[in-house]
Amino acid sequence: MIDGLGDGFVLKLMKNIYGQKQAGRVWHEHLKAALEDIGFTALKINEFVFYKGTIMFLCYVNDSIFSGPSSEEIDDAIEQLRKRGFKMEDKGTMQDYIGINIEYLP
Repeated sequence: MIDGLGDGFVLKLMKNIYGQKQAGRVWHEHLKAALEDIGFTALKINEFVFYKGTIMFLCYVNDSIFSGPSSEEIDDAIEQLRKRGFKMEDKGTMQDYIGINIEYLP
């Protein structure tokens, strides 16, 4: 019970909180809206893979990858997401992703 409120009152949560059942869905909707705002489109067969021209963005829970032939276009997309409040960091050359080892061939 909250002081000052009697029985029979219900509080409405105005913003989702991490750890709630719907937090993942809300996060995905927020990310999808931001990506669509900067020109990305979700694949019809996998709503966690987005593309814009030759750039791909893959998202699994809170891990994501930008991939494509143009580092300038990738840097631009990252900067646009940062301007929308997303905190992102470049961890360098990828060694593995969700348990898959990555090997670069010449």
